[in-house]
Amino acid sequence: PSTRLRPEITAPAEMRPLAKARVKVKERDGKPMRAMLALVDEGLLDLTRFRTPDPWNAFHGRAALRIQGWDLHDLVVGAWAGRTDRLFAVGGSEDAKAKAAQSKGNPFPPLVIVKGPFDVPKGGTDIDLDIPRYTGSVRLMVVAAKDLAFGSAEKAVPVRAPVMALLTVPRALSPTDEATISVTVFSSKPGPVQVRMKLSGPVAALGPSVATADFKSPGDQVVSFRIRATDAVGPASVSVDASSPAGKGSDAQGFEVRHP
Repeated sequence: PSTRLRPEITAPAEMRPLAKARVKVKERDGKPMRAMLALVDEGLLDLTRFRTPDPWNAFHGRAALRIQGWDLHDLVVGAWAGRTDRLFAVGGSEDAKAKAAQSKGNPFPPLVIVKGPFDVPKGGTDIDLDIPRYTGSVRLMVVAAKDLAFGSAEKAVPVRAPVMALLTVPRALSPTDEATISVTVFSSKPGPVQVRMKLSGPVAALGPSVATADFKSPGDQVVSFRIRATDAVGPASVSVDASSPAGKGSDAQGFEVRHP
């Protein structure tokens, strides 16, 4: 029993996007420990069926003794010659800078926040998290250690607001292409919700940039806008702001305008 830690996570029942959230981490029996906290979009975790790590099983589980050895000296000496110098690139950060300059914008930024490692006293510690623009469910995961004692914990928390907006944009456009931008608006209370669209980059609006969704009851509705790519190329982005007496919500996504 002395090798087990039992971390506990105290979090709000739900979190708001574009706001701060406070999470408390402590050990059930009041033991001090050193921990790491991760907040990750559950959709990302589901892609690989990712489970919260269990360090106790990793460090205290039984493992077979398997030892193998090789002598690769003759395969390593002189290997950097001939055709390999045209297949591989080695060096410092200059190559990374060049690749970073050529990288394209990510239309789906992942929600991954990692804090720590940090010391957790007997009474626990509070961690402040800045929640980005996001709507969905996140998983809080804690992995802790103290000497030869280990433990982990997890907790799922929804991220939502009284008024939310979810954008659907094309992955890419070609110059002079036209597209329809759909915005799914969620409202927890009846009443009108005004949706305003903003554009940046080589795109322009076709028609009005403001629409209204009238809710008779809580639910969701879809409003649409028309856009057109200009003759230029480069990164573009669309953002929408939804507002009502119940609250405000926003969303933004980017895409590329490129020649096919």
